Amino acid sequence: MLTHVVMFHIKENHPNKKLALDECKQKLESLKEKIDGLINITVGLNSIESPRAADMVLICTFKNKNDLEIYRDHPEHLKVVDIIKSHCDRSTVVDYIHHQ
Repeated sequence: MLTHVVMFHIKENHPNKKLALDECKQKLESLKEKIDGLINITVGLNSIESPRAADMVLICTFKNKNDLEIYRDHPEHLKVVDIIKSHCDRSTVVDYIHHQ
């Protein structure tokens, strides 16, 4: 199994942070039904203010690296990436393999 974790930061001067987060969350969660190989997807919004905190986290599970690569290049995912880029100024990613 492979887990893909991405933390997103909404642009500091964004005119409506809550609306942006809600849109990004909804669009990301909709990918579950659109992309084969995506076993699970969880999107969480930050609830505790901290200078170290990200605004949103994405956690996806795949069977293997190949399925992650299919997800990354999938046209539906790329549409969501464009939306996220319009709201976020940075992100951090971790991909790790684990055995169950």
